[in-house]
Amino acid sequence: MRLLILGFGFVLCALTGPVMVLASAGPADAKGPVLVIAPNAAHHVVQAEGRLIGPTIAPLAALATGPDGFLDQLSKSDIWFAIDGEWVAKICGVNI
Repeated sequence: MRLLILGFGFVLCALTGPVMVLASAGPADAKGPVLVIAPNAAHHVVQAEGRLIGPTIAPLAALATGPDGFLDQLSKSDIWFAIDGEWVAKICGVNI
């Protein structure tokens, strides 16, 4: 029983971190990088005429930037979230 409780606590902690990052991130800024979260996020970025600046092998996220109107184009597609990519990069220790 003790192992079950410890295992549940470990899983809960592992899942809470990413959720807290998404919940505390601000909205995407049109001037800086954007973290696009969606299935096949890189495809959505390319269709919105954006440019990938992050890892292209991530299945559910892409760090990108784009021209004026990029965020509007993204909002018309089937993405889950578009959050401030610069803020997420700071958490990961990356300078953009």
